[in-house]
Amino acid sequence: MERYRLLAKTGILRLIAILFEHGSMPIHRIPRYGVGVGTVYKSAREATVLGLVKPYNCGNSVCLELTEKGKKIGEVLQKLLDVLEEVIGGVRTA
Repeated sequence: MERYRLLAKTGILRLIAILFEHGSMPIHRIPRYGVGVGTVYKSAREATVLGLVKPYNCGNSVCLELTEKGKKIGEVLQKLLDVLEEVIGGVRTA
């Protein structure tokens, strides 16, 4: 059951997928897509602790970039999203 714990952290997976697709960016510029700003910052902290993203200063902001572990997960998430789009199509959920 321990292996499914990360799946409960959907904010982290969403963050990794966005950074993988769009590249490094300031935390405050990461698209929220229906989640609160606090969720983005919490997910960023959790992903940093897990070693999936690396924060760095970029001007007056804190930016995030994926680590090698994060990129590996990002590749798999990208494939999963492609399959989901193919199977589900253009169906939008709430």
